[in-house]
Amino acid sequence: MSTTPSNNKAKNTSKVVFPDCHDFIMNAPMGIFTSTPDGRLLSANQASAHALGFSTPQELIDSVTDVSRQIYAEAGDRDEFMRLMKIQGEVVDHECRFRRRDGTEFWVSISARAVRDRKGNITLFHGFVIDITGRKKVEEALKESRELLDFSQRLAKIGGWEWDVVLQRMIWTNETYRIYGLKPGEIAPGSQEHIQLSRACYDPDDRPVIQEAFERCVRDGVPYNLEFPLNTFDGRRIWIKTMARPAMQRGHVVKVLGNVMDITDRRQAEEELRRNEAKFRALFENSGDAVFLADVDTGLIVDANSQAQKLTGYSVEDLQGMHQTQLHPPEMREHARAAFGQAVESSPRAYIQEFILRDSSGRDIPVEICSGGSFRYGDRSLHVGVFRDITKRKQAEHTQHEREESFRRLFLYAPMPYQSLDEHGNFIDVNQALLDTLGYTREEMIGSNFGDILHPDWIEYFKENFPLYKELGEAAGVEFGLVKKDGSTILVSLTGKVQLDEHGRFQRTHCIFQDITERRRNEEALLNSLEEKEILLREVHHRVKNNLAIISALLDMQQQTIDDPRTAEVLKDLDTRIKSIVLVHEHLYHSKNMARIDFQDYLTTLLFDLQSSFGADNDIRCIAGAYGIELGLDIAIPCGMIINELVTNAFKHAFPGNMTYDGRTPPEIKVSMERDNGLYRIVVADNGAGFPREIDLNTSPSFGLRLIRMIGTHQLQGSFELNRSKGTSITLIFKERHKENL
Repeated sequence: MSTTPSNNKAKNTSKVVFPDCHDFIMNAPMGIFTSTPDGRLLSANQASAHALGFSTPQELIDSVTDVSRQIYAEAGDRDEFMRLMKIQGEVVDHECRFRRRDGTEFWVSISARAVRDRKGNITLFHGFVIDITGRKKVEEALKESRELLDFSQRLAKIGGWEWDVVLQRMIWTNETYRIYGLKPGEIAPGSQEHIQLSRACYDPDDRPVIQEAFERCVRDGVPYNLEFPLNTFDGRRIWIKTMARPAMQRGHVVKVLGNVMDITDRRQAEEELRRNEAKFRALFENSGDAVFLADVDTGLIVDANSQAQKLTGYSVEDLQGMHQTQLHPPEMREHARAAFGQAVESSPRAYIQEFILRDSSGRDIPVEICSGGSFRYGDRSLHVGVFRDITKRKQAEHTQHEREESFRRLFLYAPMPYQSLDEHGNFIDVNQALLDTLGYTREEMIGSNFGDILHPDWIEYFKENFPLYKELGEAAGVEFGLVKKDGSTILVSLTGKVQLDEHGRFQRTHCIFQDITERRRNEEALLNSLEEKEILLREVHHRVKNNLAIISALLDMQQQTIDDPRTAEVLKDLDTRIKSIVLVHEHLYHSKNMARIDFQDYLTTLLFDLQSSFGADNDIRCIAGAYGIELGLDIAIPCGMIINELVTNAFKHAFPGNMTYDGRTPPEIKVSMERDNGLYRIVVADNGAGFPREIDLNTSPSFGLRLIRMIGTHQLQGSFELNRSKGTSITLIFKERHKENL
């Protein structure tokens, strides 16, 4: 190729390559060049110069000394070019990027052939260069479009396919492969293997349906739109929607274009929706409240449940199509319309208001309306309204209000002083009785501290115990000294409780108190009087005991002067009876109670004294059991006398020759007393020879037995039981009676 006219050949013979085709080469629309293996340009045409940013071919040749570094954008592309030349001797459509003079890059397609010398060495390259930048951009855009299509199909789970009727060729997009559980290109679509495997993915009953639809589309041009379950190649069970339409040419179907959509999520959502609709319908119908569905746009009632019928008196058919404001009295309808709009706007947040509902008979019913939110149903938006009859609640609130008002009046005018304190002990509220008691005004009390009205002796006590009171939650009978406005001091007994909020935190106290100043004075006077009476009573018991002791001593002295054994025995029995009475007064005299004695102590002493009176050398064991029994004088004396008689009788007659009922066990007398459910039970038992069968306890003329019958049945109004097995056991049962009844 030459860069000068032919008449200058003599000067530039080394630059002339194509002398006979100069005009053709120079004006060719593609780049034509000759280069050496070391990267020098020997010739180039005008298209080559312009493509690389030079004015003339000569300027290009003079400027470029190394094509690898100055023209190739990537040196590796030049290396690949040389490698192919050495192996093949030519390069066809080798694509790479060139760099212009200004540094910008563009895509080219190089086709070249090597020229060798006689020894086979490459000396030159002749080649063509075509600018393919535009084509590359189109290819890149097409690639991006395909990637976008593939991404979109993957995102939408929609695959495409095409059946060429003429060529009998099937094309699947990548997403179609993925929907069927295959890798893209894993099976050639349209092959016999593909047809058999894809048919097997459908359920047996669905295979003839899809086959018939496809054949009709190919044969008659009838489109189809079907939904089927599909068993994918990778073992999933999904739902698909497959659609196809024909492409016609001159009245004949030449292609069938279709797509496959994975609608598993939609089918599951539809199934869930059906279940939810069933649940909603069950809840809707079985709700204990009236439920209405109203059109958001029109406010017309679409549906209502059975409770709505009961509440309004209208049938569902009457309610359907009625405007929701018609459920209310005329004067409230505009307000109801506005409230409906607010409820729709606040959805899904709950919106609750109280209204008056007017039923079919004209009766007004107070209701609480709760907005249940809005939802789409088909092509409409519906709003849920729940109406609850609050007639009873309103009546209860009215009653509660009246009760609270009554309590308020009772609080204000109650005769018992009342106060309420905050957590710091400051007055929150007081009633009139407290103000009257202390002489302060309400303004002086509210906000002041409880410690401000305490007597100095109680201030520290209050500071120490008020936190404990708040923690425990109640206090009862706590005494304080309060200072009245006039400076005088009163003693009060305070009872209170702590009120907590819904979180269990302290809120306030509620306390009432009673002025016990006068009562305390009376108690002190009474206490002094009781002490005096106790001293007097002790003196009475002491003197009675002493007088009886004198009588007992006289009987002992008289007994010693009598020779008649029978008379001496009578005097001895009388003496033991008197001593049993003396013993009661002795215990009362030493008792702290002064009204009751510990009967266990009394019984132990009595048995000891009786055993001593029959000689210290007898070996009869005496056991007392009356633990926890305390008796007054009116019961202790008759019980003591009865026990005295029965034990004395046992000492005398139960053990002839110290023999017991079985002749083996040692002699024993056991006395017990117990109380249960208002009944006293006294048991005197021995294991001696046994009570003589010829003697009747209830009729015997013996003085001792007559005495115990008189005391037991008449004075104590009890009854006796006699048991002769294993010795003798006599039981007295009587009811606890008040002193005035004895």
